[in-house]
Amino acid sequence: MRITVRNLGPLEQAEIDLKPLTILVGPNNVGKTWLAYTLAGILGSYGWTKYLDAYIDGKVSETYPMLDKLVQEILDNGNAVIDLVQFTEEEGEQYINHYATFSKNWLQEYLCTERISFDTLEIQIKLEEAKQPLLEYILQTSGRDQLSVGRATDRPLLEALKQGGDRKVYFYTSENIAEKLPLRAVKGFVLDILFREILPALHSHTRTFPAERTTFITLPFQGDASEKDRATLLREEISAYETHPKSLSGPITSFFAMNFSLLRGSLSKRETAAKKDPAIRRYMELAQMLGENILGGNLDYSTPEPETNREILFTSATYKGDGLTSVEIPAVSSMVKELSPLVLYLRYLAKPGELLVIDEPEMNLHPEAQVKMMEFLAMLVNAGLRILITTHSPYMVDHVINLMEAYKHSEEEKDNLASLFFLEQKEAFIAQDNVAVYLVDEGTVENILDEDGVIHWSTFSDVNRQVERIHLSL
Repeated sequence: MRITVRNLGPLEQAEIDLKPLTILVGPNNVGKTWLAYTLAGILGSYGWTKYLDAYIDGKVSETYPMLDKLVQEILDNGNAVIDLVQFTEEEGEQYINHYATFSKNWLQEYLCTERISFDTLEIQIKLEEAKQPLLEYILQTSGRDQLSVGRATDRPLLEALKQGGDRKVYFYTSENIAEKLPLRAVKGFVLDILFREILPALHSHTRTFPAERTTFITLPFQGDASEKDRATLLREEISAYETHPKSLSGPITSFFAMNFSLLRGSLSKRETAAKKDPAIRRYMELAQMLGENILGGNLDYSTPEPETNREILFTSATYKGDGLTSVEIPAVSSMVKELSPLVLYLRYLAKPGELLVIDEPEMNLHPEAQVKMMEFLAMLVNAGLRILITTHSPYMVDHVINLMEAYKHSEEEKDNLASLFFLEQKEAFIAQDNVAVYLVDEGTVENILDEDGVIHWSTFSDVNRQVERIHLSL
């Protein structure tokens, strides 16, 4: 999926090919984080829900005649059918570009700024090789949705059905809904389903890990997660710590929402799911590996099932305190705070196809831990997740070259090579086709990974050479 961005703050133009592992490097204040966050907003639910509301309210210029006709048929006949694969094939890329372009209308709110204008922002997305997997994904999706008014036990006024392997989505009702539901309600129900079906084909979910995660993970998330919905919890938690109504950006709010989902995480349910799905089992294994091999201990909730006042505890493998077996998250090292959200995400939430946008995964990490983290991120990609990171770590970027080179060897050779690496896992070796590395600087984005697997960059090496010159001149 190739994405072109123009006029995004300091970025005049950027063209990137989003790969399973995409790395953005460069100096401070050049637009790396803004670019990563903008893509997170567009490729996540934030962007399409904003676009959906605007489309329903007639606040966008474009229309989709096929969808408008579908809504009218439902109102006139009480039932209608749409070939979703055909719509995606004919209109999918156009739709994706429409809602990507619409980001200029919500980006101020998302990035939490009133002083920067995004009126000239341009974004273009070309699906290219991603289009066929998108169509195949949509073909296999299945689900049933209902639109009801009144009590939960009342019969739904409108229903939608999509069966796996069927190209079509069926809308049907047993009543004359035109007399009971306003046009906006019907249109919203229909478009929400169809727009929602297309986006997960690109990424089933987008998770943001902002730089502020080290602080926010220590907040005392409260409330019985089984009794309160996430939106209510989110409002209560934000109001408790927020002094200004616009003090939390979209990525941070998204991080809050993920934490509330984690708060409701049930270990028994996750283990049951892991028995049926090898991918989930693998994510739980990786969570354990991250804790033991990088954090140096075990991290989990104080209770295996959701409870009021549930808290995060860390048990260090090296601590020798008298009788102390675990420590509350506010008291742990900065490294543990930094990585604990990822541990919990893998243990309780992760599913294949999700996109993780991580701002500086090397924060607070010793160089050895940074290199281990690079190996671990490659393992996540090989386990079915997609990752976009910004980084200032030469250790991580240099080491990805080793991981790509090791992948080129035979399976037998990989077994022998694994012992040379920090985590000693050949699953960390990654195909070069799955990696993209871009230098963000001076208003542009440059691909610095060549065909031979060499990363050409000077943003770090220039500093190293200058330090050497200073030393030699002393």
